[in-house]
Amino acid sequence: MSEMSMSAYAAHAGVDRKTVTRWVKEGKYIVMAGKKVDVESSDANLRKYRDRTDPRVRNAKSKKAEEPTIGGDGFESAEAIYDELVSGRTAIRPIEESRAMKEHYLAELTRLEHLQKEGLLLEVEVAEGVLFDCFRAQRDSWLNWPSRVARQSNPFTAEDEWLAAWGALKNVYRKDATAAKGPEVMFSGVPGRSITAGTVLNRTGGVQYTLDAAVTIPAAGNGSGSVTAVLPLTGSALTPADGNAQAGTLLAIDGAIEGIVSTATAAQAITGGADMESQEAFRSRVLQAYQSSAEGGSEDDYKRWALEVPGVTRAWVEPRILGAGSLGVYIMCDGTDRTNHGFPEGVDGTATKEKYTYGKAQGDQLRVANYLFSKRPATTLVWVCSPINRTIDLDIGGIPDTDADTVAAIQSAVDEVFFDNGEPGGKIFISDLNLAIGAISGTRGFVLNQPSGVFIQLGAGELPVRGEITFSRGVS
Repeated sequence: MSEMSMSAYAAHAGVDRKTVTRWVKEGKYIVMAGKKVDVESSDANLRKYRDRTDPRVRNAKSKKAEEPTIGGDGFESAEAIYDELVSGRTAIRPIEESRAMKEHYLAELTRLEHLQKEGLLLEVEVAEGVLFDCFRAQRDSWLNWPSRVARQSNPFTAEDEWLAAWGALKNVYRKDATAAKGPEVMFSGVPGRSITAGTVLNRTGGVQYTLDAAVTIPAAGNGSGSVTAVLPLTGSALTPADGNAQAGTLLAIDGAIEGIVSTATAAQAITGGADMESQEAFRSRVLQAYQSSAEGGSEDDYKRWALEVPGVTRAWVEPRILGAGSLGVYIMCDGTDRTNHGFPEGVDGTATKEKYTYGKAQGDQLRVANYLFSKRPATTLVWVCSPINRTIDLDIGGIPDTDADTVAAIQSAVDEVFFDNGEPGGKIFISDLNLAIGAISGTRGFVLNQPSGVFIQLGAGELPVRGEITFSRGVS
């Protein structure tokens, strides 16, 4: 240990004597050995506790002590600092070390903030939430799998592609939307003038048709051609069934054609337009196929074949309608709107290729007849026909002041009974009408005056259609 006087140590440290005297009085830095200054101990305190930018410290002549080791990369690990803080053994660090640790912390914080803004860093809570949601979805999927798949294990409850697969096993396929076709549309104009194929014709309501083949006006001034309805675009308010039109419907040519009258007329009904078959209607046909396995031309076969034609929703079979070897098929084309009662547009008769000369079908009846012609046994004469409209009026007593909503509900209930239970030549039981009307709120105390009796007997080929409903005050 070397010793110096305070004057000599002041010169050694590069400060004046007054500064050394003040340090001694304040008990700072200077270690005294009697009246002398302990040089090594005092220099060590100056290096440890004073700012190293102070020139008085840099002027110390003694050999510099070894700098404290902070870490492999120049910084003490976070774990070591944390352990030191919680242990209560926190040491007073040199100011340079403290500043370095602070700068390192701020730099690390800035780097993390940058990574978070770039989307390269997630908060722990967010990551935990994402993983929780993923694993919960997997768990729920496995737990719900038996109940979901069980529905697809049979055609009674199967849906979508599963139901289609069940139907395919029986060669029953869902009917796609089809465009309406008009076999004969009349054009007028100067003889020799032509209307090119693909010409667009417009109908009131926004429905459009295209001409199937070019038409040249003959010497008589009138020529005819067939047209096909344009299927509406997805999202349109129109449906494929809107393309159907009665005979006599006027069609306007889209754009002027020299020598051709701008208006054409449908000489025959435009028929065949049908929406895609509903899933429940398709299911009914699939179940019917499983319930009847014959394919040799039984009544169930003809009914199933008729229902495979787009637009046909109901069908009934009448054996020997024209005598031995013949078979009648009644069809209905209800669609989604029953206000037109669903009766087919066309003429009763046989298929185009049928050799029976007494009547060829037209319109909806022809579409079904031609389809059945390729299915039927060779010796069977198939006559496709429309049921006869049997209008049935009703008189309901006891609820004369019924409001409009109740009236509409009664009308709908009667339509449902006629639709579900009606068949050509069948019966409509009065009890079914009473049950349907009595289930409607606001009909308590009603009495069905007409029709009366036990049931309504329909004649051959007749199908019931609701007529006028009268609300009287009492029982007739």
